[in-house]
Amino acid sequence: MFGRINEEFEKTQGNDKVLGLSTFEEWVNKFRETRQYVSVRNIFYYVKIGRYLLSQVSTEQLKALGIRKAHILAAVAKAGRLNPDIVDASFGCSERGLEEMVAPLLGKRVPWENRLEVDGHEAAEAALILLGNRLGDETYTADSGKSFKARKLSEIATLTKLPRFPSEEIDRSAKLIDVIWVKDEWPESFFEVEHTTNVKSGLQRMFQVLKLDAKFFIVAPKTAHTKFLRAINEAPFRKFKDKYRFRSYNELTKMFRVAIKHCDAHSDFFDKEE
Repeated sequence: MFGRINEEFEKTQGNDKVLGLSTFEEWVNKFRETRQYVSVRNIFYYVKIGRYLLSQVSTEQLKALGIRKAHILAAVAKAGRLNPDIVDASFGCSERGLEEMVAPLLGKRVPWENRLEVDGHEAAEAALILLGNRLGDETYTADSGKSFKARKLSEIATLTKLPRFPSEEIDRSAKLIDVIWVKDEWPESFFEVEHTTNVKSGLQRMFQVLKLDAKFFIVAPKTAHTKFLRAINEAPFRKFKDKYRFRSYNELTKMFRVAIKHCDAHSDFFDKEE
């Protein structure tokens, strides 16, 4: 078993040494220097830390994290969603707090998920971000400083910055859009949430990126649908009105609940251990 894990570790790391280490055995010995109570036998539980987290934290950070937090971050790293902001935030929260913080990034439930009702701007953004995460996309929000249920939207979204787009104009405009779903370094869907503001402002922000091969949504209360229809039939949106789509808060709530149930059922069938 040790030989198999050592082989997998070397394969994962390639020919590069990480923190001066190139084999799992070297890492075990180094790790035990900082955590004397960890036996060689029990170290197999922490193989994920060595394979996925070691290359992204310093030795001092590893010492400060502790076993449980390091294991949580390793799971995020394995999913390809670990960034320096998450590592920094992990030092200032409890193990339970860290688990709740990264849950959306791992496609897991968050405490308010079952009770989510889209009835405002931040609720809609949170629903869109979490839904994108659960469906396997990376997610970005321009409102990273805003909060929902005492959680900053930046703690739910998986991206702190967007991939580079074909032009600087598109780059500038995309960064201002409420929520974006990204797949394989390319945006799949853009969402502008319009709660009390003029629908035209959201249409205008997306107008600058309409040339991209993506979908464009205005999400708002159902009562705003008439304003949306009127606005897309005016210049300059009229020429591209077929690219814009309107979804109400009620439609988003329904989609969110159906998708979450599907993701949970999928996970129970394919991933649940006996």
